[in-house]
Amino acid sequence: MINTENSDIITALDSISLDRHFSSEHFRRCAEKIKGATGLLHITTNLEAIKASKHLKPSAGGLGGAVYTVPVFESGDFHNLGTYLRDEEIPMFLRNQGKDISKIDSILIEPADGLRIGIVNYLEWGNYYYDIAFSSIDKKDLAAKVDFEKRIAEDIVTMFEQSDWIDPQKMSPLIARSAIIKPVFFETILEYLFSQQTQNPDNELSNGVVKNIIFHLNPELAKIFSLNNFTCLPEDMKPYADIQSLLAKLCANINKYFVMNEKNLTGYVMFRGFNLRKLLEQEFAKILWDEAARKEINVITYPVPKGELGALPVCGFEFFQCDIQDNRCHRSCKINLQIDQELTVKNTVMRNPYAKREVQ
Repeated sequence: MINTENSDIITALDSISLDRHFSSEHFRRCAEKIKGATGLLHITTNLEAIKASKHLKPSAGGLGGAVYTVPVFESGDFHNLGTYLRDEEIPMFLRNQGKDISKIDSILIEPADGLRIGIVNYLEWGNYYYDIAFSSIDKKDLAAKVDFEKRIAEDIVTMFEQSDWIDPQKMSPLIARSAIIKPVFFETILEYLFSQQTQNPDNELSNGVVKNIIFHLNPELAKIFSLNNFTCLPEDMKPYADIQSLLAKLCANINKYFVMNEKNLTGYVMFRGFNLRKLLEQEFAKILWDEAARKEINVITYPVPKGELGALPVCGFEFFQCDIQDNRCHRSCKINLQIDQELTVKNTVMRNPYAKREVQ
């Protein structure tokens, strides 16, 4: 088992990381605005049950073990992602699942001594999955699956290195056959589409524009947000992207995360190719929480500053039921809650965390 004292999952969002992680000026401005948030907004269709239990449970996913929130600023205004979630995305998921569009409520989460935000990148977590479970897995089966995925990754990178122009029709079958390239392609698309938003008068990336493209291309993703339902291929992006620029970035990411880091590749094969997801997510969350406590981080976010923040299970938060008027939070009453150090295993509006998965 991994020594949690040596983990390096989280990078503090400070002046140094602003320069290092955000190469474009508009990404940097958007990250700086998020860094100035004073609170967090958690949007839920389950408020009464939460109040009755007095507990919020983190979910896994791309933030590893946190309560999904959006930034709230000193004025009471919140990030446009919150508006999109309340008005469009959550109603869409409920409608597509054949459920009644329930009352959508909001919980304001405020820190006693400020938000201390860290950046995490789930594409690097295969290194930790490897350390968590490698000793307990069938090595012959794992070796065969790693070899299969490694050959695909190397074929894609070689295709790019041998030509200045990549035929998306040749790359698409390789992506479709892989169990681990989906998340890399998904994040590459997100970063590319957000990078095209060079005019952001409010210093916020517009989530609705990008997410509506993603859901249009992947209808099943709009029912349950799982990368198992992400089926987009390069040729599907032609109306929205310069395909050669997109594929060049994809190849660079595949090379970085898999070809040049076989341990990370192996960990991702373990995560997506074996029945280990629940174990890996739960054990990884413990490592994440230990490191956050060590580094005094109470909130985490993604490398692309699109407004998704995860509240970690630490002390020092106060919780308030709030009303939303004109896209602004107004406290109505304090709630006695705590965030548990235990991942939720229940379905949410957007995720079904441990549904039966197809194994390659």
